Amino acid sequence: MSNESQSSSGLEAAEGDEYEPDLIDQWMELNSEFQARIEAIEEEGASFQDGARMRAGEEFMKATAELAPPETFIDQTAGIINENVPHITKGAAKGRITDAIRENTSRDRDSDAPEITDLLDGDLDRIEKLHTGETGSEPRHRFVFKDGSSFVVNNEQLRSKTKFPEAYYDAKNRLPKFEGTSKDWRAYLSELLDIEGDYLVVREDNVGPRSAAIETLRAEVNSTEAYLNPAEAAMKGAKGSGQFIDAEDRESAEESEIIWVQSEVIQTISEKHGIDTEHLRIELDDRDSRCGQRTKQLRTTGGKRASFWPLDRSEFREKHIEASGEDPSGESEP
Repeated sequence: MSNESQSSSGLEAAEGDEYEPDLIDQWMELNSEFQARIEAIEEEGASFQDGARMRAGEEFMKATAELAPPETFIDQTAGIINENVPHITKGAAKGRITDAIRENTSRDRDSDAPEITDLLDGDLDRIEKLHTGETGSEPRHRFVFKDGSSFVVNNEQLRSKTKFPEAYYDAKNRLPKFEGTSKDWRAYLSELLDIEGDYLVVREDNVGPRSAAIETLRAEVNSTEAYLNPAEAAMKGAKGSGQFIDAEDRESAEESEIIWVQSEVIQTISEKHGIDTEHLRIELDDRDSRCGQRTKQLRTTGGKRASFWPLDRSEFREKHIEASGEDPSGESEP
């Protein structure tokens, strides 16, 4: 369980901060209530802990979202959730809180919300259509505004009359509306994206999100030790750096062609780059960087399960091999 005072230490308002006067107090009260529930759950016993922790975490994230807090609070809450609630990464927790804030904002906004077409017509400088050489990837579009700000949308966001305004909100912190139908939105888009029009510029995107994710994954593996004990790797994986080599000793590990990287690490990196883990898998397979089609499922200390991806060790090389003095406690499952 996280230390409550440590969790809230980064939220004291410095001179010039624009937090609501009682926002810090409200969030700290929510945090204290969550910590108290976690303590009570731990005292009750282990048989139902995961479910109870999940429920407590969901309520804490929902209550935080209702405060409509700035990024600092969202980040702190996500970190606390990651430490105390199983199966939720920090990135996933931040996503849930942000989605809930957006939903609340959308529900509460009134008729004075600006029209997205007016904002684009008045402030848009250009639209960059970004092509990549990645397997099966669709082009993305970068909307660049006269003040220099920009945001990138995928095809799904671009075509949706609700998701596009949300993408605008993420970049500009202002949630607009679109009053027309989906057909009206597509008609408006066709004018914006007309190759003969005033806005569209076609560019080569040398590093697409999948390629960027692979580079981040490689850097993560390169900077992290690999274990011979899967249980130790799984424990590290909860912190974002779990990897092991399936070998009896360090000498045989040096000869191994495969390094196993925990799925939680893969998921965190995929979320960071805005892609699904399946998209990353496709790109790795196309580059022959993943060894085999199956992940390895392990039962680790305490009966918990962890899954690992097999990666080509000639491309993904650990910082060094850490040989544990303990007996391996991870057992492979079919």
